[in-house]
Amino acid sequence: MVTRNERVAELLRLGNYTQTAGVTTFLQYAGAEALNNVEASERAVSTMVDEFTLRRDALYAGLSELPGIRFDKPQGAFYMFPNFSEIIPATLEGTERNKFIYELLMEHGIATVYGSCFGKHFGDNVRLSFSATPVPVVEKAVERMSKIFPS
Repeated sequence: MVTRNERVAELLRLGNYTQTAGVTTFLQYAGAEALNNVEASERAVSTMVDEFTLRRDALYAGLSELPGIRFDKPQGAFYMFPNFSEIIPATLEGTERNKFIYELLMEHGIATVYGSCFGKHFGDNVRLSFSATPVPVVEKAVERMSKIFPS
């Protein structure tokens, strides 16, 4: 969520390749063994659910303090999709409007995806993912946002 690392695009390309190139045989056997170990699987899932809940709650609490932003608390997603209609200048239209918040956040080191990527009705939204973002980084992003959108 928070980055100024110029290598992110390179790493994303590498990640995209490894996700589509297939899984080696020995990893498939390891995966099958992991799935058959019910106790370890339940423990791992519980640990992940707890961590995702902490991340979600940190982002939710932080965004709740910011004025003019509307959003719902996700119950199963790994992202929030806040709406910034009250903050985006009314004079902006089209692509300029769709990317306004996205670019503003990126200028402050907060990585998002602009909402119009998800359909024409979501131009005033951005997607804030917390799937791979530790709580301290989520808190740093919220701190940066509080400077952009002070109460």
